[in-house]
Amino acid sequence: MIHGFDRGTRYHLVAGDTGLGKTATAIRAAMALWDKVNEDSTTTPVILVVTDASVQVQLGGRDLPMVNQKLNPQDVWVIDGDETTRMVQLVVMMTKRPMFVITNYDTVRLELAIFQEFFSDNENNIILLDEADRIQNMGSQRSIAIRALEAAYKVAMTATPVANRANTLYPILQFLAPGDAMLKKRKWGKEELEIRYHKNSWFWGSEADFLTQYCTFDSYGRVNGSRNLPDLHRRLQDFGMSRWIKRELTDLPPIVYEAILVDGTPTQWELYNRMKDGFIAWMEDRGKAMWSHSMDDEGSRSVTINNIIAQLMYLRRATTVPTDVFMSRAIANNFPEFEWDSSGLEFASDDSGKALWLKDYCEQQFGEYGEIPEDSGMFVWSQWTDMVDSLDRTLAKFKPRTHTRKLDGSCDSSERFRDPARCHGRQLQAAPILTGGGRGMNFQKLSTAILTDLPWTPPVVDQAIGRVDRIGQQADR
Repeated sequence: MIHGFDRGTRYHLVAGDTGLGKTATAIRAAMALWDKVNEDSTTTPVILVVTDASVQVQLGGRDLPMVNQKLNPQDVWVIDGDETTRMVQLVVMMTKRPMFVITNYDTVRLELAIFQEFFSDNENNIILLDEADRIQNMGSQRSIAIRALEAAYKVAMTATPVANRANTLYPILQFLAPGDAMLKKRKWGKEELEIRYHKNSWFWGSEADFLTQYCTFDSYGRVNGSRNLPDLHRRLQDFGMSRWIKRELTDLPPIVYEAILVDGTPTQWELYNRMKDGFIAWMEDRGKAMWSHSMDDEGSRSVTINNIIAQLMYLRRATTVPTDVFMSRAIANNFPEFEWDSSGLEFASDDSGKALWLKDYCEQQFGEYGEIPEDSGMFVWSQWTDMVDSLDRTLAKFKPRTHTRKLDGSCDSSERFRDPARCHGRQLQAAPILTGGGRGMNFQKLSTAILTDLPWTPPVVDQAIGRVDRIGQQADR
């Protein structure tokens, strides 16, 4: 990366697998670049690191030992918190110009006026985007805010440069290599703000040209796929993208995958079948009519599609989360819209086939009292927080709760990252660690990752597995 900057390049796109230490590597490169720029600059360069709110907690401490060894605490400034706290921190950034400013995407969005003023030229500052896929939606305020910032050097890191369709890549490319800028007034929060927009990218051209060349469209003019991908990959290489492939760059042990089909409980299947019959009846009675009436109205059709997807998601959850939780959520949300017969069903607490399977699996692995071998900790992930709650309650019934850690939104950020830090030193031998999230938590000292459900977005699966399958993993498989 730094060699590219030495050759005169002022941008770098890193596309790498999860668990490779991209963030730490990029920060080291940014520090080396800072030393180089600072020698020839009359003002102190600032490195802005923008990342997830969760990862930001780690970047402010444990994950930056190379920063802590070289710099004083006042040289690393973390911007977050409520509005009053942020304003104090931003004043320090503007007046003291610390070497490192670490913040998250939403803070940049909320405080765009100040960030845009501070990062308004390309003389010597450096911007490093971690998890750059956060700006893939061209029209989102988050993406607009990040692309309004100027700097001499820019680095964007992502595990998914082309997550679903090629159009998601263009905002990142425009951030790295922006074209001519112009100021536009628009409503931003409670105020009207002049925001810096870029008409195109000096390397990639306009968004319209990029989409025409690399995307396919439906009859309504919406992107529905990608094309000419070999040409796109070639141009990305010419652009200077680095592709980091985990198994080629590390000596990590091989992953052993096992797909286990867990049957639902009788109550779950009875619930599912009754809901399925209700959904089919709803489609026959109203769903098909709604679909046909919306074919000529794009907005109405989008509402109909979202409605049908929501119904299908509810069907999917019927055999995943516990039946009592499912029913309480359905009643509270006055959902699903279609009618179905729930009479005669008894919804038991933690009635979930997956929760019962995990209990049996842990008993086989660790014994009834949870005697945990040194290298056998587990990371258990679910996209549903109520599923995490159910797993936590189920495991508490047969082994001491001290052996289980639940890390989700109910924990504050410092607590969520304290247990991973302890795992690094083997002070915590937890079986399992339960979480409803993925990014930013590193459990390479654990040997097994269990995903209790599969989301429809493959990168989310990669992120979850990458919590365990990452540099530092010592298990033999």
